[in-house]
Amino acid sequence: MSGIINKRQSVGRDEFLAAIPGSHGQLAPIEQQLNCTRGALRDAMAKYPEIRTELADELERDKDRIIIAMIADSMNGDERSKGKARETLLKAIARDRGFGERLEVTGAEGKPLVFLHTAAKILPVEGWAKNAAIYAEKENAAIEAQISEVLDAPQLPGGR
Repeated sequence: MSGIINKRQSVGRDEFLAAIPGSHGQLAPIEQQLNCTRGALRDAMAKYPEIRTELADELERDKDRIIIAMIADSMNGDERSKGKARETLLKAIARDRGFGERLEVTGAEGKPLVFLHTAAKILPVEGWAKNAAIYAEKENAAIEAQISEVLDAPQLPGGR
């Protein structure tokens, strides 16, 4: 707690903005540089919305630098890192060109995937105990009807 006592409780707009470069868009380095509390930083951000925008822009600049470094590594790096850098980049930034991962899920033997969901109506304990057998019987019949409906559905040409 002794470190908090010596920290400043308020921060000005201009000094906050001046401390953002090199912070990677994070508050901890700014808090340390200005010797202030995190609350002081949050108060300044609430008072001056442009501070929040500049913090976000600093983080975006770091993302750009990382992407640029990965592109350089994918072209000029050693053979081991080139492949991984290329694969990662294409999955992340070239999805619009068909790269990236795609997952398709079907049911057994290519049949449609079946989702069954039942929701019990919660009754008082006495009511539930009294009606449990009737409820279970009705729910089981409904589930079996849904399963039969899916299994009896005509197959589309091509097995889909």
